[in-house]
Amino acid sequence: MKSLLRGDWWRFVLPLMIFSLVGSITLGGCAGGGEFAEEGMFARTPEQITIDSLKNVAGMLKQRNAGLEAERRSQSARIAGLETNLRIERERVKALTPPPKPKVTDAMGAYERGLSMFRNQDYEEAMEMFMALLEAGVSDDLADNVHYWLGESLYAMRNYSDAMEHFSHVFNYRVSEKKDDAQLMIANCYVRVGDNRQAGAEYQKLIDNYPTSEYVVRAREALGKLR
Repeated sequence: MKSLLRGDWWRFVLPLMIFSLVGSITLGGCAGGGEFAEEGMFARTPEQITIDSLKNVAGMLKQRNAGLEAERRSQSARIAGLETNLRIERERVKALTPPPKPKVTDAMGAYERGLSMFRNQDYEEAMEMFMALLEAGVSDDLADNVHYWLGESLYAMRNYSDAMEHFSHVFNYRVSEKKDDAQLMIANCYVRVGDNRQAGAEYQKLIDNYPTSEYVVRAREALGKLR
């Protein structure tokens, strides 16, 4: 006690004062300095805010561009599909549209062209030429030959039913040098369709009705093979 009175008291009081002061500062910092620290750590400048906004806008634009690109690719694929369908439809319409019929101004010349097409094995073109001749209304002395070569063209195209119809037309003309030819071809058509009985009857009709025909020998040979 005497030592305290003599001036040694500060050795005891000073640590208590320091402890109290530190505590006050600590409590004050906790109470009032938190907001300041938080603001110091997270505060952003206007430039930083602008940069972040631009980054956000750039990201959104990038996503939008990606979506637009995907939509463009989808539209391109759809357009390509439509163009393909349009091309197919045009080809279909073109196939269904009959070609223009050849005009006949010179019947005999057209007939000769039809025969030339037939000899060149252009059977469809020959058929169109002969049909144009019939539609033009050629005279009887040419019409029987036209029907006959129409039948030959159809026969070559394996359309035996229509071929027989045109061969039969030959007999509608009072005078025709193609009647025995047509009779032979009718018999041949029945052979092609597998009707041997009717084919035999048609060969026999040729033998009976046209005994002087150059085709009689051929008809007899064909008839012998059917029996």
